Amino acid sequence: MQADAPIPGGLRSFLAEVSALIATGDESATIESDDLLQCADCYGGLVDPERGTYAFTFFPGAGTRRKWIFELTADEIAAVASGARTSLALWGCPDPECGAMFARPDDLCFYCDYADDAP
Repeated sequence: MQADAPIPGGLRSFLAEVSALIATGDESATIESDDLLQCADCYGGLVDPERGTYAFTFFPGAGTRRKWIFELTADEIAAVASGARTSLALWGCPDPECGAMFARPDDLCFYCDYADDAP
């Protein structure tokens, strides 16, 4: 199910820092990576330099396995930083108890969609 997830203040602050790093051409924001950009509850990096797309994993609650996995362009990050964008359109895990959210409806939940193939 798709939902508009309000962007928490801590995530907005982190993305404002990321936006500043992008604007200044900081190496941590211009090298392809999945974790060069980090704070206490979020990490990510540049995943598509041609499109300027960044992917992030955010943990909205301490001590839980719940996480949001999403992608934003540099312009979208700037919109979050400025307050012009206040939510993320995310797809929730089919298990309502899980709470994980993803960028695309076909993304798999590590916790709920994992199948052990071992006999």
